[in-house]
Amino acid sequence: MKNIFDKKISRRNFISSSAKIFAAYSTLDFFSNSVEAAGKNFFPESEPAKKIFEVQKFLTLEEMNIGRKNLQFAEMDLRFHTGAIVIHHSGLLLGDVDSKIEEIHRMHVERNHWSGIGYHFFIHKDGSVEYARPLEYQGAHTFKNNEFTVGICLAGNYQFGEPPTPQLQTAVQLIGALCDKYNFPPSDTTIFGHRDLGKTACPGKNLYALLPEIINSSQKVLDLK
Repeated sequence: MKNIFDKKISRRNFISSSAKIFAAYSTLDFFSNSVEAAGKNFFPESEPAKKIFEVQKFLTLEEMNIGRKNLQFAEMDLRFHTGAIVIHHSGLLLGDVDSKIEEIHRMHVERNHWSGIGYHFFIHKDGSVEYARPLEYQGAHTFKNNEFTVGICLAGNYQFGEPPTPQLQTAVQLIGALCDKYNFPPSDTTIFGHRDLGKTACPGKNLYALLPEIINSSQKVLDLK
C-alpha cells in the first residue's frame, strides 16, 4: 500500500516533467536557480476535510471585481508560459488574521529582498481579491517553480484557522478564470498547494485539506461557460 507521501512525490515529478516539456517548447530553462521564495519548514500531511463551496456563474478575470493597489516593483523576469497554479496562505505569526496587501509587499521587499510581493493575487477573508505582482511576470512564491506558475495567496494562517466560505468561493472563481485564460483544466496535476513543491507547511493543513474540493468546484465553474 502506498503511504501518504506517494501522491506528493508523483505531483512533484509531474511538475518537473511539465517544466521540461515547456522548456523544450520554448528553449527556456525553467529550472534556473532563483534567489526568491524557498520553503523552510515541513509539517506532516493534514487529514482530509469536507466542505462544499460552489460558485453559480463563470466570470473571466476582466469580469471579476479585482482590485489593484499602486505597488512599486523592482526589475522582474517575464513569464512566457503558464501551466499550473500554486495556492498559499499568508501564514503570519500574528495568527489567523487578514492582512493588507501593502504590508505583505513591504515585508517581501524589506525582509526577503525580493522585487516585491511574491504572489500574483491576494484574496482577503471577506472574499475580496486584489492583483499583487503583475500577472505577466514570474512570481516569487514557489522556489524553482516560479517560471511557469501563478501564485494565489489567501490571507490567514490556515495551519490553525479555517478559511471562510467567501474567501474559498473567490479562490474557486479565480482558479476557474485563470484555467480558462491559460487553457488548462483544474486538476491535481495543475493546482498545487505550496507544500506539494517544497518543504513548507503552506498553505496550512486546513486549507490544504480543501484542495480536492477547490479543484472540483473550479471545474464546475468552467462547466458553466
